[in-house]
Amino acid sequence: MSFYTALTGLNGSQADIAATSNNIANVGTTGFKRSRAEFGDIFATSPLQNSSSSIGSGSILKGVKQQFTQGNIAASLNALDLAISGQGFFALKPSLTSSQVVYTRNGSFNVDNNRNVVDSTGQFLLTYPVNEDGSVTSKTINDAVPLQLPVTSGEPKATSNIDLSINLPADAPVITDNPKFADGYQFSTSDPESFTNSTSLTIFDDLGNPTIATVYFIKTQASTADDPTNKYDTRLVIDETVINPDLVASVNDNNEQIYIDRFGNETTVASIPDDNYFSEGKGSALYRKDDLNQVIPSQPAKLTGSQTSFDFGEEGNKLIEITNDPMRFNATREAGNADSSVFWGKDFLLVNVDDGDVPVSVDLRPGSYNATQLASEVERAINSAYGDDNKLQVRSNVDDTLTVDFYTLNTGDGTLSGLTTPVSIDLLSSSYVTEQVGIETSGSSPDFTREEFLAHAQVRVIDTMNDYVIDGTGDLGVNGSLFTRSSGGQMDTIYEKTDVITFDYASSSPSSQRHLAYSYYDKTPSLSVFDNKEAVSDGKSIAYDSSNNLLRIDLDDTSNFTVGEVVKLAGNFDNQDAIINGRSLTILSIDANNSITINTTGEGFPDGGFTLQQGSATSGDTFKEAYILSDESTDVEAFFEGEHLSPAGAVNSYNNKKIVLRETSSATHSFKHNEADAGAINVAGTGSLTSGAEYYVTDLGTSDFNAATAVTILAASKDLNTGSAGLGTIFKANVTTLAGTGRVKPVTSPAENATDNVTFGKTYKVVAGTITHGGVDYAVGTTFTAVNANAVTKSSTSGGSANVTSAATTAVTAGVVYTVGTNTVTYNGVDYTAGQKFTGVSSATTVVNKVTDGSANATITTDLAKFITHDEVFSGLTSAALGGGSTLTSLGMDSSNFSNKTVWVDEKNPPIKVSYDAVNQRFEFGVNHTAIGPGTDS
Repeated sequence: MSFYTALTGLNGSQADIAATSNNIANVGTTGFKRSRAEFGDIFATSPLQNSSSSIGSGSILKGVKQQFTQGNIAASLNALDLAISGQGFFALKPSLTSSQVVYTRNGSFNVDNNRNVVDSTGQFLLTYPVNEDGSVTSKTINDAVPLQLPVTSGEPKATSNIDLSINLPADAPVITDNPKFADGYQFSTSDPESFTNSTSLTIFDDLGNPTIATVYFIKTQASTADDPTNKYDTRLVIDETVINPDLVASVNDNNEQIYIDRFGNETTVASIPDDNYFSEGKGSALYRKDDLNQVIPSQPAKLTGSQTSFDFGEEGNKLIEITNDPMRFNATREAGNADSSVFWGKDFLLVNVDDGDVPVSVDLRPGSYNATQLASEVERAINSAYGDDNKLQVRSNVDDTLTVDFYTLNTGDGTLSGLTTPVSIDLLSSSYVTEQVGIETSGSSPDFTREEFLAHAQVRVIDTMNDYVIDGTGDLGVNGSLFTRSSGGQMDTIYEKTDVITFDYASSSPSSQRHLAYSYYDKTPSLSVFDNKEAVSDGKSIAYDSSNNLLRIDLDDTSNFTVGEVVKLAGNFDNQDAIINGRSLTILSIDANNSITINTTGEGFPDGGFTLQQGSATSGDTFKEAYILSDESTDVEAFFEGEHLSPAGAVNSYNNKKIVLRETSSATHSFKHNEADAGAINVAGTGSLTSGAEYYVTDLGTSDFNAATAVTILAASKDLNTGSAGLGTIFKANVTTLAGTGRVKPVTSPAENATDNVTFGKTYKVVAGTITHGGVDYAVGTTFTAVNANAVTKSSTSGGSANVTSAATTAVTAGVVYTVGTNTVTYNGVDYTAGQKFTGVSSATTVVNKVTDGSANATITTDLAKFITHDEVFSGLTSAALGGGSTLTSLGMDSSNFSNKTVWVDEKNPPIKVSYDAVNQRFEFGVNHTAIGPGTDS
């Protein structure tokens, strides 16, 4: 047993020595991991022995294991020698077609004749595939591919950029202060007194040849208390040649100067076809940097001009405002307001660079800027002004039409249904944008700047979408979203007075007055509409208490005012006009003596108090007129046409200097502007109707009419259910007092060939028969505006009779009123006896427009043509004449310019918005789904 034990020990020692010898033999092998022999003890016993008497029987080799510990990483002269720090292996393939993968820590690689990276045995190194940007596309070993170096790898590359970080001595003397250079500084590489320090580096040409480049630093300014910076000039010297930082002109083989034309092509002066071939109005030739043989930074241009000042504060955070809105010019610094923080952005700078032939105007974009932001905007504007004058040409009969279609999803089969006739937008029709910028669109192919095209296209989209629904036959499902938009003529000049325009506003309810405030406070025109106007009457005063910063206004009645409400003061003042006239004020309190008090803290009121009293004339501390406007209207608004039009980032304003008065989104309806129902009568109430007169139902009610639909009111019944009778029903009132609800309008029945039945300028709606007026026939349901006082009933359609034979049916015409002549007829389940009237109905799908004789042969006779009077939504404009009797004319709102129009498109928030995608360089047409309905854009 002892012999066996000794033998196992010898075997173990032999295995350990073999592992150690192998480790020593591979000490120089790259990536080799040492091995270690591991042993275990042998214990022996027999079934007859007690376990406590077992003794050791030697050792046994459990195995030789490699030790994967991190080795030392050392440098080598082979660029492809790699090492792995941490866990992992290099993956290799024995051949390009092999599916076997071999793993190793040996990172000693070389390149074979086919530029494949291989190890010492020729096995191919595997790498993960990558995109052009270097990102890995797959991280599985099955997708790993052999690494092959590109053909261009290792080719020489010329030095193109130098990143240089250096430290220069702060206490070095200023070179130019050296008495040696009293007669002028002269740099020389051989004179160490002409520079402070220098540093050299090696650069390479495109053949890989090295060259020494030396940068010399010349101190030109030492730090001071006012300017704590040291300044250095530099000189770059290559092969004893000083490189001058001047722009190098590009020439061809004939020494002719090469230019880049407006299309980006190289050309010479001899080949220029016309003066417009170059970028317009820039005063210098245009170069393309990438095409220069030697790229050298140019010297900065010298820019001079007149100066203006503005205090941005110590931190530069105070703001100035840039505006290009022509209605705001009087408020700018350029208009002579020395204390104004508003500047005119057009022609903000007139730049002449390096004595160029043509000075260039620089325009800034509107907005508010601090000092840093303004500097950036000026830099952008100058670069833009000296950039290319790119324009977009709209070619006639080629790309002058935009077609817009709207699709609905058919729930049955999932198909899409478009409009019967798509919306066609003519880009060569004029707009107020083309009129402003002087572009002729008729019979030409005009050129637009990008922002001009965006603004013009947006106006054409708005106008065409309105015409498609209002004047055309198109149906976009927006008939209940109509509203009235009225506009005046273009103002010749900025009206420099605050004034109030009162007008009648008519809708489906009785007409009421609204008040348009034109404010010129702070020399900035603004518009707002109010429901109430309260005069500061004779003897009342407006007093300012400067010690408490309170403004008190005495009135006759303060019931229309509430604390916290914003009101507007408008009047005719000699004193304090610039402080209070046209200003918005917030009510602090209302006292029992009918006075309102305003807190003026922080509102820029003067240091001294004042009291102004209403009198018969304007002089000194009296004023002739003043009004407090309150309750800003929720159904009518006003603004200047085009003030919201400018595309995002645009320089120009397209304010058309026209006042727009329109209904808001809360006041939309289905009737047109000249069909307002302001003169309608509420049927309830004593004496509201005229007995024996005919009326037309304009608004449905809810009261019972004994469950009947007859249209003649019997004396025994005073209830009218306009809802059962139907909208548009004509009936005769036999009583003057009705208990029903709803609204009706009197019907006019002109005799044939009658005159003096209409009033010139008023609007009428034909409700039965056909009216001929001014030589034009107007059928039932249409409206017309009287051009004279004559209305003629068309003979061929009035008074015609039809026989209804027993048990037979006879067709009737929708919208026409019939009178039963004899016996009884039945229409839509209702019996009408002799003398009663009924109206053909057109809207309900369940109606059959036929009558049946109820008992015996009967006759029905069409009534003579009838019409009712309508009103314009906005009418009766009158001025308070605070600035004189010509206010309406000055504002372009006189009767010869002011007109109503029915629209459905909100020009401030249109259903289709035209924009430009700068990233993808394309025009986009976005859909406003709040206006056009839910869906997706295309």
